[in-house]
Order: sequence, then C-alpha cells, then structure tokens
Amino acid sequence: MSHGAIKLDDNTLPQWLDLFPELKQADSVCNDICSNATELVFDAGQWIFREGDECPAYILCLEGKIRIQKVSTEGREIMLYRIKPGQGCVLTTASLLSGTPYMAESITETKLRAMSISKEDFFKGLAMSPDFRDFIFTAYGSQLASVMQLVKDIAFDPLDIRLARRLLADADDEGILNVTHQDLATSLGSVREVITRELKKLKQKGWIDLDRGKVQITNHTEISRFAIENNLPVISI
Repeated sequence: MSHGAIKLDDNTLPQWLDLFPELKQADSVCNDICSNATELVFDAGQWIFREGDECPAYILCLEGKIRIQKVSTEGREIMLYRIKPGQGCVLTTASLLSGTPYMAESITETKLRAMSISKEDFFKGLAMSPDFRDFIFTAYGSQLASVMQLVKDIAFDPLDIRLARRLLADADDEGILNVTHQDLATSLGSVREVITRELKKLKQKGWIDLDRGKVQITNHTEISRFAIENNLPVISI
C-alpha cells in the first residue's frame, strides 16, 4: 500500500480515534499504525514508567489522567505535567527518539484507558506518514512549552502567586478542589509544610476555606485579582 494514496473509510477506523482527529483524518500508513495499537487499562495509583525504564511504546490517553513527575534523591516530588484524554507524552517521545531510558516517572491519578503504539510502529509512522509525524511533533512542541513554563514559574515567580494560579486553574464550577496539601506541593515543586503555611495565609485573607482533602475558593474576585495584578495568567496543567 502506497502511503498517502488511499484513505480508509472512517467506519473501519478504531473508535478511539475520535479523541485524536488529526490521526483520524490521516493517511493510510497512519491508519494502519492506529489499527495495530493495543489497549491498556490501569487502576489509579499504578506506575506506567519509572525513571530509568526502557520505553517500548508511545502512549495515548483515552480516559483518566497520568501524572509525570520527577523525584529527588531526598524524596521531594515535582509534577512536570499531566497527560489528559486526547494527549500523548513528550518524555515518551524524547525517550523513543533518543534511545535513552525514561527520564521521569509516570503514574495514573485515576483509572486509565490508553492506547499503546509499539516502538516499531512509532518509527514507521515517523518515516512513512507525514500526518503521524506532524501529530507527534506538534504534541511534542506543545508539551515542551508547558514544561518550559513550569521551569520559568519555579525559577522566577513567588510561590504564593503560583499557588493562587493553581487553585484558580483546578477548581470546579463551585470553586472546590478535592486535593491534599501534598498534591499541591508536588504540582508546585514545593513541600507540604510550606504549602500548608501559604494556604493558611490565603484563608486569613478570606479568599479560601480549608477542609481535610479539600480547598474551596470563597472570594474568586480577590484571588483572581491577586494573580492578574502580578501579571501571571491562569494555566492548567
């Protein structure tokens, strides 16, 4: 089959491609690769890769969330980014392209369904499918930009501002986050004790309420102004 010459009828394509329209509308080589993908199912709290593991496949998230994090020798954690439905993984791409072990840890935050594209099919797609190649490198560039934003935030932005941004970004429509202080510390590259202290300051201002495993924004206007006046956009990861 000559790549790019024949399009498979949409009815023959896997249903999971609805989450990845760039792949669903792709050339025939890409369609074949996606049809060969293997479904994976994980419970919450399971490891997909540990730092130093060989990377045998490219993972695409269908349902649930994956947290990508680094852990120091002292056990301090920092979340680099999350993979959500309709996304792949920049570090998986980097490991496959460079032939090096996985450079972080990936762990499921919820029950997860994902598709696994084998290493062989991954490289076949890069070599023979312009559509697959465009998808991979567009996703790579987008997630790399998010990681670079994280580096900038940690290096230059005060923790209280970054905490306010995280609360605004992750709260539901009622201003509630079901999250622990440790979870917030991991996502912000801090430690639990410091996050607890900063949360208490926000509570004293009357901007949030605290409960076990939960934070509720009570003054969205003021906490938003706090972030905006410091010229920091609200970004969800």
